[in-house]
Amino acid sequence: MEIVKDSSLIQNEIERFVNKDVYIHLETTNGA
Repeated sequence: MEIVKDSSLIQNEIERFVNKDVYIHLETTNGA
């Protein structure tokens, strides 16, 4: 069960990082 929990936590971290990266990319594109 802990492995599933860790995998879910990692997935959340990845999604958060990707969303932040996409947001920064959009901001940069709009500002250019």
